[in-house]
Amino acid sequence: MIMALSRRMKRIEVFIHISTAYTNTNRAVIDEVLYPPPADINEVHQHVKNGVTEEETEKILNGRPNTYTFTKALTEHLVAENQAYMPTIIVRPSIVGAIKDDPIRGWLSNWYGATGLTVFTAKGLNRVIHGHPNHIVDLIPVDYVANLVIVAGAKTYHSNEVSIYNCCSSSCNPITMKRLVGLFIDDAVKHKSYVMPLPGWYVYSNYRWLVFLITLIFQVIPAFLGDIGRRLLGKSPRYYKLQNLVAQTQEAVHFFTSHTWEIKSKRTRELFSSLSLTDQRMFPCDANRIGWTDYITDYSSGVYIEKLLHSCKKIDKIYLLVREKKKVDINKRIVHMLDNPFFTRLKRTDPECLKKLVPISGDIRLPKLGLKPEDEQTLIDNVSVVYHGAATVKFDEPLSVAMNINFEGTKKLLELSQRMKNIEMFVYISTAFTHTHKKVLVETIYPPPAKLEDVYKFIEEYGDDEQATLKFMNGQPNTYTFTKALSEAYLSKHHGNVPAVIIRPSIVCATSKEPLRGWLENWYGGTPFIMNISKGWLRIARGDYKNGLDLVPVDYTTNLSIIAAAKAKRTKDVLVFNSTTTADNPLSWSDIKNNFSKEIVRHGKNDLPYPDVLFVQSRTALVIATFFMQTIPAHVLDLWLKMTGKEPKYVKILHQVIQLRDAYDYFTINSWVMRSDRTRELHSSLSAEDREEFQCDPTQINWSEYLKDYSRGVLKYLKPRAM
Repeated sequence: MIMALSRRMKRIEVFIHISTAYTNTNRAVIDEVLYPPPADINEVHQHVKNGVTEEETEKILNGRPNTYTFTKALTEHLVAENQAYMPTIIVRPSIVGAIKDDPIRGWLSNWYGATGLTVFTAKGLNRVIHGHPNHIVDLIPVDYVANLVIVAGAKTYHSNEVSIYNCCSSSCNPITMKRLVGLFIDDAVKHKSYVMPLPGWYVYSNYRWLVFLITLIFQVIPAFLGDIGRRLLGKSPRYYKLQNLVAQTQEAVHFFTSHTWEIKSKRTRELFSSLSLTDQRMFPCDANRIGWTDYITDYSSGVYIEKLLHSCKKIDKIYLLVREKKKVDINKRIVHMLDNPFFTRLKRTDPECLKKLVPISGDIRLPKLGLKPEDEQTLIDNVSVVYHGAATVKFDEPLSVAMNINFEGTKKLLELSQRMKNIEMFVYISTAFTHTHKKVLVETIYPPPAKLEDVYKFIEEYGDDEQATLKFMNGQPNTYTFTKALSEAYLSKHHGNVPAVIIRPSIVCATSKEPLRGWLENWYGGTPFIMNISKGWLRIARGDYKNGLDLVPVDYTTNLSIIAAAKAKRTKDVLVFNSTTTADNPLSWSDIKNNFSKEIVRHGKNDLPYPDVLFVQSRTALVIATFFMQTIPAHVLDLWLKMTGKEPKYVKILHQVIQLRDAYDYFTINSWVMRSDRTRELHSSLSAEDREEFQCDPTQINWSEYLKDYSRGVLKYLKPRAM
């Protein structure tokens, strides 16, 4: 009827039909094309007219999970016939979720789809999910769907074929069922919104009979008992009613949780890319942008700026590539940065030098770095040294996201540097953990872990599938180190006429001396892990007391970056400088315990008595020891808090501690020797005065003194982490 009405409209320009990405679930890969209908429309009409039983309906559906997806598939073909009368578009959203941005973040109006299942699981009402934890949940924010509909309608061109746009995330920015439910559970624990105890306890199964059995034992029977208890207390029963809702939700979504698809969205992303930057901001619909954490300009950048202004007086200007963030313009962000106590020394001794800072609006994620033409020309005309340390350091960042920020960002900045008229040096801040398959890491360029064409082909074929990505990365622990290794190799091969050096810091921590002892700005690096041990929260981890811990003060890395840019030989090869300590001044976990942790205890800042950590080798031993030494005590303590009328907290804190411990597992179970011969040689070549001014020789670190300053810095400069 709507199509018939549309044909009569005198000014009709486009007809847009909202379908679903699940019209063709008989296919593992669903592209933006019109597939054959599941049945003949006339035959279906005849069946309906004659009346059909449930069994007959199942046969007619021809493998489709329900009548909704079946009728949507038929309707797509009916709509496609409109193409002869008017331009026609079909938009296929996947699982439509809450609003991401506008007009209200997180808004949604119902419990349909994945929302009900994830919320019930997060609240502890559901203990079993029919499917596999690594199955992809193709979520898409409802505002992304709305934006795509608007953009597709505005940009459509007359064509002989219907235009189909898949509005989905699985092929370019996937999220697994395990990760999705985990995020909901984290939020439920954080806000204490769970209904039943142990909200994080649930299992997956591919067998319907096992799902039924687990549901009966761990959900239905406890619900009956809970309602009996409520009746005995004179309260209205509610748990069995809730379980009915859970059962209905499980039945509605089990087909989708027990299967996984890759839904392509190339045409959608191409449409988004064709928009102006203004329209991209106004109408976001590229799933690659969902869930992106802000790329991190590491706090070593602030140290670098302060040191340059303090010690290199001849510098004329420092141009800072700054991204507008949360509607805060770049000038306000610079003012906020300078409010940090770290800049107190400069404000006291030479406040005029701060006028040398020139913010430039840009974003390494965008084409041409998001630079305005006039700003780009300013950089080309005036910059002589480029310092590049911007990156996403999130270990579990999807590969496509990490490639765009860490690799493509480096590539774009290098291309700009090659156009600079006075370029003298490109300083790239990498990481000492780019090639962890080697036990001894030296200052050289290693072969890349993969060919670039293979990386992009993999992303095109597999998207961001976590398990496939781990296999593809060829021994690399995460996408951060993988993309950093690729960037190093690319810089070495394509730097051209631009002299370049690579600085590889290990775990960057608090300042040693300048401009403040023990200063640090955030909880990145090894700080949260070390603090969890020192406060008594972490008692068990995989590793060995004998393993070396490669920490380096941030001012040491900064000083090395400056002198490498100024003094390194201009050669055809890219020189590598390791800013590391294990080979020349090793630090052990025992040193951490005897200095850092003791200092925390001395100040009375440990939350639990006798902080210490037991290292084990096997994962089985880790799980068993954690259960008896941490999980059970946490529940007992929370039970005591409830009995005394206080808010429980220990299970919530333990959940966060274990999550962080697992993220660091690869680095605690392994140990490396990272040599820094070239770094020490460079430092030795300086005059006595410059060696003192630009200290970066790891042999000069007094660990006992440094760790005490480090612990005091955490207590003084960092806000307590929300636990």
